Amino acid sequence: MARGKKTVHICENCAKPIEITSWEYINDRQDSEKIPFLRNYSLFSNFCPYCGQKIYPETCLLYQDTLHRFIIYYIDGKNKESKKQEVLKRIADDAIDGYTYRVVTDRVEFVEKVEMLIAGYDDRIMLLAKWTTYLGAMDAAEGIEPENIWFELDEDERPIWHIDYPDDYERILEITPEQYAQFVSIFCDIADMSDEKILIDNEWGSSIVLAIEEAMKEDEQ
Repeated sequence: MARGKKTVHICENCAKPIEITSWEYINDRQDSEKIPFLRNYSLFSNFCPYCGQKIYPETCLLYQDTLHRFIIYYIDGKNKESKKQEVLKRIADDAIDGYTYRVVTDRVEFVEKVEMLIAGYDDRIMLLAKWTTYLGAMDAAEGIEPENIWFELDEDERPIWHIDYPDDYERILEITPEQYAQFVSIFCDIADMSDEKILIDNEWGSSIVLAIEEAMKEDEQ
């Protein structure tokens, strides 16, 4: 069952005390009714009943995917780095046999990983494909460069790349099963070679892709 912590919060807008809930644990099977609220980010927020102000309490949330035997820790709030080290030590001391672990400190990355799991994708391969796709969009830019890219499942549950550009322009690129198979053939060995096994995030993926691009440029010279 999902576990949440109730605390009293002083609304920043109207200064009235309100009770809010910070979710701490969600299980994919037992808490399936909460997954849509996680995926649309509403699970992370509360509303002040007096003035309607949206409130984002500090959250340390563990998501357990029992189907794929995968656990993702999301760490938010102050002292993220020290909390991250505490979680890494906890994993080292009490890891569940057969489970894969990830730790992220960004809400969008957390939801992105959940959606990758729902799609049945390897998050390492998808992060490498993501930043390769982003660099390709940068190279193809004609006066308008992309600002961000992320993976998501659209309203029909189709896997897509969502690429943001300035002035609210965006591109949606569908990821077909054939394309994912191609990603696996290209990036599987690279992912397996990485020494990092837990802190698999945007920084991990982009740094590897940039290093590969730099090495290719040097080979061309």
